Amino acid sequence: MRTMLLALLTILLAYVLAGCLPSFDAEAEEHFYQGIEYTRQGNNDAAMEEFTNAIEIDPTYYFAYYNRALAYYRIGDLESSLADYNKAIELHPDNVYWTIERGFLHMKLGDQEKAIIDLERSQELGVPYEYRQRVEEALAQLKP
Repeated sequence: MRTMLLALLTILLAYVLAGCLPSFDAEAEEHFYQGIEYTRQGNNDAAMEEFTNAIEIDPTYYFAYYNRALAYYRIGDLESSLADYNKAIELHPDNVYWTIERGFLHMKLGDQEKAIIDLERSQELGVPYEYRQRVEEALAQLKP
């Protein structure tokens, strides 16, 4: 969990430093950042509500889908988590972190074929160092 949050913060920092942080609706961003605050407090229900509000205002807000996916995962609603990962990746297809995480979620759900697709796609995108060993081990396990 801590790794996923660190990955998100790393991505956001990279966007800021590159000067290409996407622009979303200001009201949607208020809900998004309130959702982040609820996440920090451990209030997943309130966080999901805020991320949902952000998505309703701006359906292209892929960070809100991603964070809601994490919240669903934390409460054990893996199918809803997967649906939000799918939407976040649909809107931002080259995000290697989300692709890796969705691959691991597919593994947890028992869908080996989709897990392999995501983990191999992450290799095409360039697996970050901190995930490399886990991705290689997972692929070795999935493709004996």
